[in-house]
Amino acid sequence: MLKKKQPVLDNKAQLVENVLNKTANKGTMPYIRPFAFLFGWASVGWIRNSMSTAASIFLGVFIIQQVLLNKRLNQLEHQIVRSINGLEQLDSKIGIKEKVLVNLLTNKSKDSITISTTDLNTFLEAYIELEESQEETRSFIGSYKKRFLEKRLEEELKNEALKQKL
Repeated sequence: MLKKKQPVLDNKAQLVENVLNKTANKGTMPYIRPFAFLFGWASVGWIRNSMSTAASIFLGVFIIQQVLLNKRLNQLEHQIVRSINGLEQLDSKIGIKEKVLVNLLTNKSKDSITISTTDLNTFLEAYIELEESQEETRSFIGSYKKRFLEKRLEEELKNEALKQKL
């Protein structure tokens, strides 16, 4: 009986159009704005609270790590200062290699070039040999100059003696 009697619709065309539009929109994916996609989690309370808690924990861990790192660096700096002061007291007892190593460790250089200990020792040995050979060369040149000057002086004295005889 109800099937035979249809309800009276005031705006039948508009109602049909609205139904068709709603069913057509359900088949397609809705457009999500990038801002809503990235920050949509902020509208959900438990996610927002858990993210805030995690951020607070990370910040706390970072601060603790920085404080511990600063404390360790200060301890290391004090150890280096104590060892350098101890080395300065023993300055006369250490050799050139050790002095160079201490200078390399204590100087604040701006480059990041590193060298191995064996290469440094090889370099220092070559430097010491060069210094010794340079010292020998200087002494040889000094003695040569001395002999040359003595010869020139003797020649000049002889020349002056000959001039005076004439």
